[in-house]
Amino acid sequence: MFKILPIPKIRRISPLILSGTISILAGCNSNPPQQTSIDTHNNASYTQAPMVTVADPQRGVEPYISPRNGSSIQSRRRALVIGNSTYNKMPQWKPLPNPVNDATDMATALTKLGFQVTTLRNATLTVMDNEIHRFGLDTQPTDIVLFYYAGHGMQVKGENFLLPIDANFEREDQIERTTIKASVILSKIGRATTKIVFLDACRFNPFADRGVRAGTFRGGLAKMKTSDGTLLVYSTAPDKFAADSVVGSRNSPFTQSLLRHIGTPGVDAQIMLRKVRVDVKRMTRGSQTPWEASSLEGSFYFVPVNSTVVSNTPAAKDPEVARLKAQLAKEKAQKEATARRLAEEKRQREAAELQAQRVKAEADRKLAAEKRQREEAERKAQLARQAAERARQQQVVQPPPPPRRSFEPAMVSIPAGSFKMGDIQGGGDSDENPVHEVYIKAFKISKHEITVGQYMACVRDGGCKPPEWQEKGSKYNAKTGSDDHYRKLGSALTNSNHPIVGVSWNDGVDYAKWLSRKTGKKYRLPTEAEWEYVARAGTSTKYWWGNEIGHNRANCRGDYCGDSYQYTSPVGSFAANPWGVYDTAGNVREWTCSQYTSSYDGSEMKCLLSGASARVFRGGSWSNNAVLVRAASRLWNEPGSQSFNVGFRACEVQVK
Repeated sequence: MFKILPIPKIRRISPLILSGTISILAGCNSNPPQQTSIDTHNNASYTQAPMVTVADPQRGVEPYISPRNGSSIQSRRRALVIGNSTYNKMPQWKPLPNPVNDATDMATALTKLGFQVTTLRNATLTVMDNEIHRFGLDTQPTDIVLFYYAGHGMQVKGENFLLPIDANFEREDQIERTTIKASVILSKIGRATTKIVFLDACRFNPFADRGVRAGTFRGGLAKMKTSDGTLLVYSTAPDKFAADSVVGSRNSPFTQSLLRHIGTPGVDAQIMLRKVRVDVKRMTRGSQTPWEASSLEGSFYFVPVNSTVVSNTPAAKDPEVARLKAQLAKEKAQKEATARRLAEEKRQREAAELQAQRVKAEADRKLAAEKRQREEAERKAQLARQAAERARQQQVVQPPPPPRRSFEPAMVSIPAGSFKMGDIQGGGDSDENPVHEVYIKAFKISKHEITVGQYMACVRDGGCKPPEWQEKGSKYNAKTGSDDHYRKLGSALTNSNHPIVGVSWNDGVDYAKWLSRKTGKKYRLPTEAEWEYVARAGTSTKYWWGNEIGHNRANCRGDYCGDSYQYTSPVGSFAANPWGVYDTAGNVREWTCSQYTSSYDGSEMKCLLSGASARVFRGGSWSNNAVLVRAASRLWNEPGSQSFNVGFRACEVQVK
């Protein structure tokens, strides 16, 4: 601790003393900075904070930044405060009652502590992104910056995300486009000398009670890397959830305690946070423990007891000041020498690691090339065997089949064979593994997805229930319902040559039974393994035509596929795969008769004809992006569920 040298009558702030500590002086301000409040509908406005001052009981108000001698450090105190309570795009998420209160109360407290505050309440992605960007652009190296966030947060694959109120996602790959990365905020304010970040987030699991997989989601926030001069504070430990409120409080337990202690004079920030930790553990009965990571090199005070005052005597004539200068210079030289040594050791380690990685990468490249050559040779041999078998079968004289009736779907004969099933190319979801060899017996499958005309023939004959958009009294009825879920499809919904939609797995099973009775043949839904075998048609790429989605090869969402259809397209509108089957990528998702499991365990080769367990549908649809129309992509739902982008196709089992 530096010694304070009181000299009567003459007072000034020494740059020597200020350069040796990270203490920040704050207190009552005769003209405090105005709090800036921004909601999700208004443009941001900024006010310039006045000079930061400190209240001293003995000396009144003394400027911390002296306008008289120009020797003081020009440090601004700036804060961006965000509180999000209402998440209107995800109705299954319950509103959080306290984040807006937390942000409002924190903004008030920080304003009293001399911060220039910008406040966002219930902010959308655009507002949050714009204000964080603007806050970062205005950050100067000498600034003291503070970022506070209250609301929903989450981690995926070790990356933390803060959620604006219009966050809207169903899968992992949508999260980054609709949320704010916490690491971006640290990057934006990175050049400031002192950075303080409070994250009062992770108040629940945003994937709870969802009908989709949660991927690699983990509870709470992940640990984050910080740059020098950073104090990063979580409202609870990494990978844990935080409470939103306690009985009788308008604030979360963490913010309530932080507001209680942040204005205490003469307490170092990290000592203050220990008191917050004890409070929160007590309020939550030990279920929540705040956590921080610090790279501050000195003490930081939100409110010091007194300002630092030293003699006006020139340093060269003051022995004590000269001694302090020498001591600081020595400590600085030692730190620099240590930093150089550590940097050189790090450089040598990184060079050795880089060389090892290069050697390993070259070895891996050679092994991968050899593996590709073996697989390609095996694939060509398999295709040759299948072609020979088809040629042999064509030589056998068989009686012509009976003419197909109007309600019967056209069928394609699929030869027996084996293939590699799963995420061959890599980069897919975890449930597309393990990649494994599957043998498929010969069977037939409908050339197209079952059409509106074919399914309605079953409805008229009493063998099938009407689709969801024709159910009497249903809110989804395309003519009388209150929901326009189906109505917006227009003629695509009723055109007899478009694929049927709004049918459940149970409806697909009923259709196969009806078709079996009408024709005397044995029909059912395909197994998941049979479906992927047909979709690949002897290939091992993401789509049967290659690894890129290309242009106008399938019907999928927006401009991902380059097609001209807004909703479903007539069956057969795009080229057939090498085995003569149409629309295995896009148009509508197709039910299979296999039970869903989170990794392949043999269920994909079995046909489950009853029960309430989830079933797999394949192929993606007009409403999905390109990654979900890959041959290996899997989705699932309950057998009774119906949707405007789900249909099916039938397969005929050859009975000996």
